[in-house]
Amino acid sequence: MSNPTEQLDIHPITDPFEADMAAKFIVSELWHDPKLKPVEVEAAKKHLSRMDELQIGAFDDDGRLVGVAGLANGSTLDERQWALVVDVATISDKRRSGIGTAVMAAVHDFARSKGVEEAVIVSPTKAGGALYRKLGYQWDDHADAYRKTL
Repeated sequence: MSNPTEQLDIHPITDPFEADMAAKFIVSELWHDPKLKPVEVEAAKKHLSRMDELQIGAFDDDGRLVGVAGLANGSTLDERQWALVVDVATISDKRRSGIGTAVMAAVHDFARSKGVEEAVIVSPTKAGGALYRKLGYQWDDHADAYRKTL
């Protein structure tokens, strides 16, 4: 059996149709609103439009968005360039299949290409914490965030 992540199309979300899909995905999977209230979808679109770096999506063979992660500009912290990883989610029926790992790898690759030395994740979910630790992130009590040297 092949790895399900091998059949994913993982790329930056730049197309308006894909951005709309991402907004709805964030509302349903991260904000836990399966009814997709229009006010929530509009809030997610506004949130995504402020992303100053990148939102990456993982799309299956049918073009369905199954995972997302974003990267926001950070700053200089302890003389190191860092970036904030945000909006990490996998569609509920595909969790624990490697999609989150694949999307995070794409985010890390992009961050490294921009000279980012450290990734920071704040407000992680319990399930997300397991993924972040698997990817080498360490909890920093002082920062109240996961951090990883890239």
